[in-house]
Amino acid sequence: MRELQQRIDSCEFTDWIAYNRIDPFGNERADLHAAMIVSMLYNINRGKHEAKSPSDFMPDFGGRQENVGEQVVAAFKLLKAQQETNE
Repeated sequence: MRELQQRIDSCEFTDWIAYNRIDPFGNERADLHAAMIVSMLYNINRGKHEAKSPSDFMPDFGGRQENVGEQVVAAFKLLKAQQETNE
């Protein structure tokens, strides 16, 4: 986090969050790609079973997912705590 604070300001950090909302990157995007492939393979081999969507194959890590707003608030709290520690 210290290196992040030295390299970018809160405006740029907010821009990256906005960009990620438009065109997600990272593990969420990789999970979605994998789920799309698994869904396709399942559906072409399903026989008489009901079709499934990619969301049926997305991992669930504890059942609760933070929305972007919660992630931003948590990140800024962490940045502020880091700054207070360094002062």
